[in-house]
Amino acid sequence: MGLSTLLNRAALIWDIVDPSALGHYRRLSRPVDGWLTRREEAILFRLARGISPEQCIVELGSWLGRSTILLAGGSRTGKSTRVFAVDHFRALGE
Repeated sequence: MGLSTLLNRAALIWDIVDPSALGHYRRLSRPVDGWLTRREEAILFRLARGISPEQCIVELGSWLGRSTILLAGGSRTGKSTRVFAVDHFRALGE
């Protein structure tokens, strides 16, 4: 087993017990299908925390909402900025 694999497994285990707000929202987002990396999750969360409540966050192309969970969580733990998620995707047969 390589070092990269070992570090990745350690990070996933940490996500289970991470007491931080980011850890909480990562756990909420895990069951939702999506393509976010751990780094992207942290960036979205951190950026959303700093947005002024006079502004809003608009996510275009939210798919099933995994990134929306991180944006909304960051907003909620930050300045409670409104988050709007928009996606025009229509799955056929679902």
